[in-house]
Amino acid sequence: MSHDTTSRAVHGAALLEPDREREYTGPACHPPPIPLIGQSVALQHIARQVRRLGPTPLTVIIQGETGAGKEVVARALHAWSDRAAHPFIAVDCGALTEQLLESELFGHCKGAFTGADTRRLGYFEQANQGTLFFDEVTNLPLPAQMKFLRAIQERRIFPLGSERQVPINVRVLVATNVDIAEAVAAGRFRSDLFYRLNEFLLWLPPLRDRREDILLLAQHFLREANRELHKEVQGFSKHACVHLLTSAWPGNVRELRNAVRRAVLLSTAVIDKRHLCQPTATQERQLAVIASLPREQERPGTGLAAMRTTATATLEKTLIERVLHTTNGNKSQAAKQLQISYKTLYRKLKIYGIDA
Repeated sequence: MSHDTTSRAVHGAALLEPDREREYTGPACHPPPIPLIGQSVALQHIARQVRRLGPTPLTVIIQGETGAGKEVVARALHAWSDRAAHPFIAVDCGALTEQLLESELFGHCKGAFTGADTRRLGYFEQANQGTLFFDEVTNLPLPAQMKFLRAIQERRIFPLGSERQVPINVRVLVATNVDIAEAVAAGRFRSDLFYRLNEFLLWLPPLRDRREDILLLAQHFLREANRELHKEVQGFSKHACVHLLTSAWPGNVRELRNAVRRAVLLSTAVIDKRHLCQPTATQERQLAVIASLPREQERPGTGLAAMRTTATATLEKTLIERVLHTTNGNKSQAAKQLQISYKTLYRKLKIYGIDA
């Protein structure tokens, strides 16, 4: 397939949006501003489900692999609902710490705890009248699951530090990259919360199972990247198209988008296969190590053993500094991450002159 033929085929195919004929007699709403891009049978089925489910009050579990586009589907459901004019709030459950989770979800009053200088609205209040989307809901700790269940059942919350209940009116959508029923069986997810959420299960297939959509998505991401990066890349070569269509894409649509954006940055006129092939993590680490080697040691007469000792020390010092930075200078946590004793870490800090 030539570049010109590919471009015509991709440009000639329409972006799949749920059509305007509705099967629900509730409030009218507009098609979603975020199209579901593709022409596969699986994607058309998802579009029909969005068209049916969007205007209803049903709680929907969107299940699919990481990067498959679960939040895109959630936003489309919101856009097809009678809540479209109100907020859509996305919550990454994996980023919620157990200590701050209750404050994040339900908010807090001024003076509720040290540092609570003002009244803060939690996610439930921020999404009032709109849609609250919980991404990777199985990452919620079990105690938080109980409070989450109570909030959506009773439709009211108690902000931290307040004795006054706050009524809420939100539609809840959740997403997961694991089988929630299996998580329930394993004791990682409350069965009563699962039964409350499981009003409708919408399964999003991985990209490898809908390869007809790959070139359409790639072309969409190309146009998007051209705008953002101020480039004028024209399309994909034959070898690039073959690579796109035959790759496994374990990271699904997210991985494809990142690959195309990176390729647009690297190319000038047409994206070739070499622009899409990213070095492996091992290769990247090897390149980073080589780049970090002290050049002054590579002088004539310096033996391999001496250069290896210096390079190892340089790399070790860099890694310790990086881990200390991520732990905000907490040496105990840094020692755990590095899998060395606190005494060993302390000794290396002195050797390398690192100020924790």
